[in-house]
Amino acid sequence: PTNAAALQNSIKVQVAAAGLQTISGSALIDNGIAANTALSTLQLFDQGAEVALEVQDSDGKLDATTQVRFYAHHQVDSLTVGDWWNETQMYWLTYKAGASGLRMASRAVTPGTATLRSSGMEKGIWEDNKIYESTMSGVDDDHWFAAELNADPSQVGNPSLYPKLTIALNNVLPLDATSGDPSIFRLTGSARTNLVTHTLEVNAGGDVHTLAWNNAQYYESWDEQFNSAKHPSQLKLTLIPSSGISQIRMDKVYWQQPVQLNFQSKGAAFSGVDGNWRYQLTNTAANRALYDITDPLKPVILSIPSGANVQFEDGPTAHDYLLSGPGANFTPTLSKHTPVNFTNGKGADALYIGPAFLLDELAPLVALRQQQGYKVEVIDAQQVYDAWSFGQVSPQAIRNLLRYAVQNWNPAPVAATFVGDSTNDPKNYLGFR
Repeated sequence: PTNAAALQNSIKVQVAAAGLQTISGSALIDNGIAANTALSTLQLFDQGAEVALEVQDSDGKLDATTQVRFYAHHQVDSLTVGDWWNETQMYWLTYKAGASGLRMASRAVTPGTATLRSSGMEKGIWEDNKIYESTMSGVDDDHWFAAELNADPSQVGNPSLYPKLTIALNNVLPLDATSGDPSIFRLTGSARTNLVTHTLEVNAGGDVHTLAWNNAQYYESWDEQFNSAKHPSQLKLTLIPSSGISQIRMDKVYWQQPVQLNFQSKGAAFSGVDGNWRYQLTNTAANRALYDITDPLKPVILSIPSGANVQFEDGPTAHDYLLSGPGANFTPTLSKHTPVNFTNGKGADALYIGPAFLLDELAPLVALRQQQGYKVEVIDAQQVYDAWSFGQVSPQAIRNLLRYAVQNWNPAPVAATFVGDSTNDPKNYLGFR
């Protein structure tokens, strides 16, 4: 097994959205950690990598008033957590005696004499997964796309027939229309046709950019970027027809735009810009806190004064920040974990692997196989995921179990049966379930 936390008493921490996560002391006690446990022993892991915690407590021992905070990051190619198979992300909290957990550092950002600015940058990713393409992986390798745009020679000269798509960018913070910093847009997708120049016209608030590229093979991914002095709330795309057939799939749009640091009593992520700057934050939420999340596994607590309108100074390189508040604060779901065992005394001729709620139905089949002289092992698939994929649903975890069992069990299994159903749409993008 690759997940050491699954082999010991621990707590599974299921995160549904990226942002600041808060766990109460009473929740930790309810899920198996004894009151008065030394808080220094708490360790949190994401895919095996330790995550820095912020522990708020008066005496260093667990009680109902303790609060534990951590930052949960989104995926590289999505603002959501999880992965292709999972809508949530599983973290693991351990509390082994004698352990010394990683904690968030703190840093002073006292405002000085740097130039004052009331704007920063917001980064986002637009996605709208509706189309599954088995032959095209896309730049993010997930095979899902938002739209198809198809142009052919018969449309030339008739703009009303040109394929079009409008993309809403959905900024959290107000756009800063007066900023001199450029908006940066990166459009991605795949092309079904080759030996043609694909021409995509992008209207960014009246600033029109023409993106043109060729692909030598069918089903190639494309990735185009441009900067704009305009800061629009939407992009309008038009595929321009030519003498050849142009068929493209739209995937993700990655964007970075100047925004006003007016938080409207909410929380949000934002970024600074290169250079030493004094940032003005306005209308911040009550009891908010500011974190440097440039390294998402090791956030840094930034000390800022109280009040709705505050300043802080930072630089010289650009950093990513999170200001806590509604919309950025979340409570994860906890569950007590009992250690799994795939090592001691294990052996079977036949394996039956499936979700826990179906396993009891296998009793007649298991009894038959045992009467036939076979040694049988019935395995909850979630235990496999806990041990080999950190609690996340993963076909690779099942494969790793089978490899491990063949190499290490006595007897080694010669057959495996999977119980349940399967899908290529685990997040129900197509709405069939």
